[in-house]
Amino acid sequence: MSYDSKFTSFFAFFMLLFMLVSPIQYCFFNQKAYAHGLSQENLPPISVGNKQMSLYLKINPLILTPVSAHNAYMQFRLFNAINNDTIKHVTYKIIVTRGTASSSTEKPLLFDSFHSHKGLLTLHIEPTNGSITISGEHDPNTKSWLADSEGNIQIKGPILLHGGLFHFRVGIYTIDNDTTSFTPQQVPKFNASLSLGDVYENNWNYQNKKYNTTVISYYDRLNNVNFHPINKSFSWSMPFDYNMTHIKQQPIFVHEEMRLPKSWNGFGDSTRFNATVNGQLLSGSSLAIDPFSFPNAMVVHYLVSKNKITKIPEEEDHNTDSPSNTAAGSIKKTNATGLMKFTLSPLSATTQSVTVPEFPWFLSVSLIIILTVGMTLLMWVRKTMRSIK
Repeated sequence: MSYDSKFTSFFAFFMLLFMLVSPIQYCFFNQKAYAHGLSQENLPPISVGNKQMSLYLKINPLILTPVSAHNAYMQFRLFNAINNDTIKHVTYKIIVTRGTASSSTEKPLLFDSFHSHKGLLTLHIEPTNGSITISGEHDPNTKSWLADSEGNIQIKGPILLHGGLFHFRVGIYTIDNDTTSFTPQQVPKFNASLSLGDVYENNWNYQNKKYNTTVISYYDRLNNVNFHPINKSFSWSMPFDYNMTHIKQQPIFVHEEMRLPKSWNGFGDSTRFNATVNGQLLSGSSLAIDPFSFPNAMVVHYLVSKNKITKIPEEEDHNTDSPSNTAAGSIKKTNATGLMKFTLSPLSATTQSVTVPEFPWFLSVSLIIILTVGMTLLMWVRKTMRSIK
């Protein structure tokens, strides 16, 4: 093999390696790796004697559909925050409500105690209407339902009938053995809010043709999904608690997703959109356009960070006081009390400022580093091959 062919082969190998490991490949060809809200969480540890205890919670499925509902469950694991060992013989008192911690008047979906000798507790849910039925043995010592040897309990009832935000209040009543329990004043307590994705599908009629679209909320339940043919826009909302104290204390991230068929001219074949949250135009890392994950659908991701959420009420106040608050998309102050509102329209359908997804800065830096290392390596190979020749 000649020097030129060797050099060409090495260059091709390097470029293949670059494509496989580059974060650019990860971002643009693995779009399904987006964070989908908080469906699981490790809570901050609590000191109990000489232990630092933390609680892991998970809710499944990520998106609730008639099919995925067959594998619905809630999982709890109390563990040592220092060495990650699962704590055994745990009695959990679990209260689950819809909404956030401030939803104090909400009737509990689940309010009961469960014991797991293994420590890991998985509540397998069969979502049905009617009363709650728990299959298992009730332990008189811990006054709780006893999980099987693997930590499983079967529950049938109206617990995960709909997607949305769920608040968990968990008290720990025994650890390490079945007889030693905490006094009411000593009970370690954990609080968390987890999301179960909500889906809305519809065939919208536009110019005598029907187009199937899907909206997914990975935070809370969808409300009032509408298509407006006149201004070629979509709108929807979801419940949201703008309690700033709660928001600043919790790891909050809102992810909404709109899937448009690529066959829909002017909509699904567009790569530039105007997207708003409570009248605020999204740009940069808050908006991602994904034409790769599905062969027949264009996906628009709303990625609303905690920092952006904390600014929404004050931006609304500013807009309400502005003389232009009568323009389309303006928001009244009252909207910040209980709803997050979304709109989406292709660029050609509006005269607003264009929203174009920006190339993330960390990808630019990664590209520069990879190309610099690659060129240095190629120069070294060329010099070595010439000396050999």
